[in-house]
Amino acid sequence: MNTTEYGLQFEKQVFDFLKKMLASDDVPGASTKRSKLFFKKTYPTLTERTIVTDVSIESYINDEKEQKGEWSTLIIFECKRYKNTVDIADLDEFESKLSKMGGYGVKGYFVTTSKFSKTAIQEAHKYHYGLAVFGNDGNWNWLVPRDTRRNKSEEYIPVLLGETPVGASPLFYSNGCFMNLCDILYDADVQIPCSPKLKAPFLPKENIRKIANDLYLNNPNIDDDIAGHLLFKLFPDFRVFFENLPIGVEGLTSYKDRKVILSNSLLNKPERMRFTLAHELGHLILHSDILVLYEGTIEHAPIPISEQDLKWLDVQANHFASAILMPDAKFSRIANQVFSTLDIKIRPFVVDNQPFKARILQSMLTYISTQFHVSKQAVLIRLKEDGFVTDLRNGPKRIGDIFRGY
Repeated sequence: MNTTEYGLQFEKQVFDFLKKMLASDDVPGASTKRSKLFFKKTYPTLTERTIVTDVSIESYINDEKEQKGEWSTLIIFECKRYKNTVDIADLDEFESKLSKMGGYGVKGYFVTTSKFSKTAIQEAHKYHYGLAVFGNDGNWNWLVPRDTRRNKSEEYIPVLLGETPVGASPLFYSNGCFMNLCDILYDADVQIPCSPKLKAPFLPKENIRKIANDLYLNNPNIDDDIAGHLLFKLFPDFRVFFENLPIGVEGLTSYKDRKVILSNSLLNKPERMRFTLAHELGHLILHSDILVLYEGTIEHAPIPISEQDLKWLDVQANHFASAILMPDAKFSRIANQVFSTLDIKIRPFVVDNQPFKARILQSMLTYISTQFHVSKQAVLIRLKEDGFVTDLRNGPKRIGDIFRGY
């Protein structure tokens, strides 16, 4: 396969990926009603010359405009399958192409399976076009990952630089934010269908804790690996794998593929590994029906879920993990022992900015975390929830958290 055919194959893969999204009104952020996808379409420029784009999406404000081909927003995807780093010359050519088409309503994304230099990332931010990294195998997933990437955190910069694998979900970088494909379609005013969306169930932490405690009491003498034991007892057809996951993602669960994936980064972090496995078990126990609909089946297309509801699913899974790894009766007994040993007679123990109180708190956290083989942060959260500790160093709760029982 020559270079031209190699590049054309990638362009077609990106086109087919987008076509799959736009083919169903069940997909968030895009609709075939007033959005059209094109491959190698020719567009006029501000000069007498024309430009051929690799892949483009046109959106129209009404049927009349659609019939006339007068788009209101135009997304252009420049696709390059390189083995080496994308250099400034390629980006300069792309920026020139966008400027010749007229800036209003036009948004461009430079898509590659390779990596970008730091200078290229800065250049894209300066000229307001986006960068995208797709996995090299073409097995891409449009679903929103269960960690929201729409933020300004620099933890995903290594993906753009080629230092970390992108994973199954392509990563987009635009205007200083990391986003998924659904986000960029929303922002470009691609028409959004009135399709159903999944909602996180209302599960107060008391209910979640009761579920976890009942499981613990019905499975005695397995404290060392209770999450693993319950996973294989309750879900015997599931298997656990370790893989290189994108930065910020420590665990994933696929109900469709019957597997739990833990990040290789956890291999040297036994406490985080235990908590992450318990967290994924929490999703299976609390959210199996949602996971089935979210991933879709052969018969049914995936049903989307908002990032806010994804957040609440993770909050609930975290509460389950805490409760199953630190069951009520045992946690209360050990916490009371620590208070007695440290001669603390008043509860809650109030932590403020006084250094000696911080030292006492650290002693508590060190001992209890060792007993349960969890992180100090997990113990601190639990101590505060159970009324053993009040931390005045933190701000008040948000009203939304209070209403949801958190």
